[in-house]
Amino acid sequence: MVVVAALLAMVILVYHPSAYAWNSSPQITNSLDGSGNTVLTIQFDFSQMSDPPTASHHPTDFQVRTSTDGSSWTEQAVVHITSIPATTVFTVTYSLGKVTGDLQAQARLNCNVHGWSSWGPDPAVPVPEFPFGMVTVTSLLLLVGSLLLVRGKRLPYSS
Repeated sequence: MVVVAALLAMVILVYHPSAYAWNSSPQITNSLDGSGNTVLTIQFDFSQMSDPPTASHHPTDFQVRTSTDGSSWTEQAVVHITSIPATTVFTVTYSLGKVTGDLQAQARLNCNVHGWSSWGPDPAVPVPEFPFGMVTVTSLLLLVGSLLLVRGKRLPYSS
């Protein structure tokens, strides 16, 4: 009976690979390129599927999705992975272009045997995490505040 159940499960997974839920554990960081475009660097982990990826079992595509509210998502175009990664943990980049407002991002990976992974990370990553303008303003405020504190200690009070 156990053997029959195992064989049935294998047949279902072969004909319906997306029935097998798996997670590629994407880690997403973002940066700005020289033109002000937001570029996502996504690290995937394929070790749950094949360690290392092989010609018969490997990731084929990845996809990014974005949201402004965390509940309605816009799926970006699927990106084909041109060569089989040499290691189970590998990195890809994706350009979102110029980002205005607050966005959240998630990614997923497609396996040639098991289909698409679940979306991750959960919760989604804010994009851009630290907008360039905000970093500049914060840095300037800290610099001015530090200078005022240092200068304030050295100047005697005048009456």
